[in-house]
Amino acid sequence: MILTAVRFYNLRFVRTGEGFRLEAGLFTRREQAAYLPKIQFLRWSANPLQRMWGMFNLRFYQAAGYELGRKQTLQVPGCYLSQVDTVRQAYFPESMALPWTWLSPHRLYFRQRLVLLGILPLIGLMVKTTLDFSWFWLVLSLLWFPATIWWQWNLFRRKHYGISTEGLWTKSGFFTQSQTLLLWRNVQAVVLHQSFMDARYQLVDLTFYTASGAVEIENIPFSRGTELRDYVLAKLEYIGNT
Repeated sequence: MILTAVRFYNLRFVRTGEGFRLEAGLFTRREQAAYLPKIQFLRWSANPLQRMWGMFNLRFYQAAGYELGRKQTLQVPGCYLSQVDTVRQAYFPESMALPWTWLSPHRLYFRQRLVLLGILPLIGLMVKTTLDFSWFWLVLSLLWFPATIWWQWNLFRRKHYGISTEGLWTKSGFFTQSQTLLLWRNVQAVVLHQSFMDARYQLVDLTFYTASGAVEIENIPFSRGTELRDYVLAKLEYIGNT
């Protein structure tokens, strides 16, 4: 809390003609700028306490040279929804006017995470309880799997991918819920991933690489994934030729 107060003391976040400017700091006053043409994608998130106060942690991911690599992410804590909407409209003006097609990952996403985070740790807890019995390990073993089911099912239900002609909008998270907004014109490469289980269920993962990181969507139908990849690549080629 002390470090946060020192870092973001007297924070000022203002709109400029070319983008946004952040000023903050107690002992060392620092200034960071986010220029709209360089912003690759936006991400805003809120943990349970922040949601109680209606606040979000906003991050700008912008392109930067090698020497500015550590400064390419600009963080603005304590934003209200109206402020997030203002930034979103500046970055993606058509985000509310365009029609969005919303997808959810296949249930394989839930099953795989349940095995990884529920069943495998449960086996370890059962072995621990058998070899070194205590009531603590027994209760933990009994509660682990039901708690994991509840946690992962709610995480699965909150994961959505919005697709439009101009960009991608993702929503995810359970305890800390986050949203990401990406314009197709900022994509530099699209990579299609398919594991053995994905191939069995005709699913695919897509990763969209930008100059400031990547945005991923998981476990969508293979036909929809290849169609989206081809559309984004064709759009980038069209933009490059105009």
